[in-house]
Amino acid sequence: MLDRRKVVPLMLLSLHLLSPVEPNCPSVCNCTSISVSCINGNLEAIPDFDSLLTEPVTIDLSGNRISIIDAENFDFNQSANVKEMYLNNTYLIDIDAGAFSKLINLQELYLGFNLLNYVPSDLIRYLPNMILLDLSGNYFEGSMPVLKSQSLEVFTLLDCMITRIEKKSLIHLPNLKFLSLMQNNLHFIDSFKSIPHWFMLKLPYTTWTCDCQTFESFDYLSSLNYIDSSGRYECHFQNNAVQIFNSRDVRTQLCGKTPRGQKEIRVTKEIFKKSLPAISVSTFQANTEDDNKLIEKRNMSIGVSINSLMKVFFMFVMIVVLTVFIKGTFASKNRKYLRDTDSTTRLV
Repeated sequence: MLDRRKVVPLMLLSLHLLSPVEPNCPSVCNCTSISVSCINGNLEAIPDFDSLLTEPVTIDLSGNRISIIDAENFDFNQSANVKEMYLNNTYLIDIDAGAFSKLINLQELYLGFNLLNYVPSDLIRYLPNMILLDLSGNYFEGSMPVLKSQSLEVFTLLDCMITRIEKKSLIHLPNLKFLSLMQNNLHFIDSFKSIPHWFMLKLPYTTWTCDCQTFESFDYLSSLNYIDSSGRYECHFQNNAVQIFNSRDVRTQLCGKTPRGQKEIRVTKEIFKKSLPAISVSTFQANTEDDNKLIEKRNMSIGVSINSLMKVFFMFVMIVVLTVFIKGTFASKNRKYLRDTDSTTRLV
């Protein structure tokens, strides 16, 4: 009689041998026809994907200890099929500028919560299908990283210790539609006045400096729908948190006695000037002079018309008077002739 203690391990072994396994999959990874998952695999380097026979759309390497990514790490036969790459929580400290250049169809790249304090500006420049880049939870102390991409639409930099936004930070992202800078150390927002195009901006849970420049900049962004004014936007004034969009008293104290409505009108005028083609004062004056000339010409034409009518009327009156006078003259001559004829007749 068979011992159960021996049968059970044999059955489990046979099931393991008979279960479908993707061939040539890295030992610590789980491969399917469309994905490669190596999550929490204790990897210290990118595994060799050259032997893959499948065409993975997604590669997930999150939760490992991969500190460096070189240019050749993702150069494998099926690299053109990859559209999503996950490298979150992998202790990354350095990425080569050409690390993802072979992933020509990559659309989403997740590099969040690593140890990066710098990324090359050309990191995603030559990836024409790139849509989303997540760099949240890294250590970009100082300026926001400058990246170049013609296709990037979503860029997240949540909690990256960023203190300032340079004007050049956004000019190389012409297709950007969403930028998240929540929970950073930004204090001033003036750089966003030079935004080259519209996109949605997330800025809550950031410590701002209470001053006129900050208030007017937020008014500017809100009026153009870059931000949602109902969000939690606070600045610190005299050790107190002040709601930026509900701070009339603080505004009055810092910026003078100008009512909020007038300040918003001033900001709106500035926006109107920036959003429409510039119209110079000389052009406006020229248009005014042209209008005045047209009015003068019209008045002159009206005057000429009136004068013409007066002349016609005067001539008509003269003709009537002359006609009456001529008729009267002929009538008197006829009466005299008749009187003379009657006298002659009577004499005869």
